[in-house]
Amino acid sequence: MLPLWGCVLAGFLSVPFHADEADHLYKARDYAIYFVLGQPGRLRVDPPVQIDSEAHIRLLTGTTSAYLHGFSLWHSRALALDAWQPPWYYPR
Repeated sequence: MLPLWGCVLAGFLSVPFHADEADHLYKARDYAIYFVLGQPGRLRVDPPVQIDSEAHIRLLTGTTSAYLHGFSLWHSRALALDAWQPPWYYPR
């Protein structure tokens, strides 16, 4: 029987990238906007919110995962802020 990590590695290349993952990575920019750039006003959401807008994505996904992903990406110096994941396009 394969250990759990073996199963994860075996399926790593066969599992497609999901749109929710792109949204969470896109929202990771919120960490840099709030804590690094010091512009929390840019994260404000005012109703009415247009579907597929930045504010809509912000309401659909929570802040905890966004800040954790953003902290990890920013402090690992993995990417420049302008090279982070763009928002996902959901075709209709």
